[in-house]
Amino acid sequence: MENSEGRLVDIYIPRKCSATNRLITAKDHASIQLNVADVNDEGRSTNSFSTYALCGFVRKEAEADDSINRLATQDGCDRDVQEDFYTRLGAHDGTPPLPSHLATFNLL
Repeated sequence: MENSEGRLVDIYIPRKCSATNRLITAKDHASIQLNVADVNDEGRSTNSFSTYALCGFVRKEAEADDSINRLATQDGCDRDVQEDFYTRLGAHDGTPPLPSHLATFNLL
């Protein structure tokens, strides 16, 4: 609600869950709001960020990490992260390398 000067005067403005689009009520004490900083090519934080709100239901069902990954991927936040991770593990083509204990395991 706005007053005559055009300022917001609501005491409580409800948020929506970024993963499920459910309303986050005032009594949902398990809900979180997460700000993920945008970084440049050097890995330094810029002045912008992406905001994600998760309701308690998503956290209770243990879907918060999957939801954050899905939302960040849609926003372009974690592009090339898996390829860089696998490259650091030793795979040069960006695919997951075979774990060393499986590569050296001989059935004969």
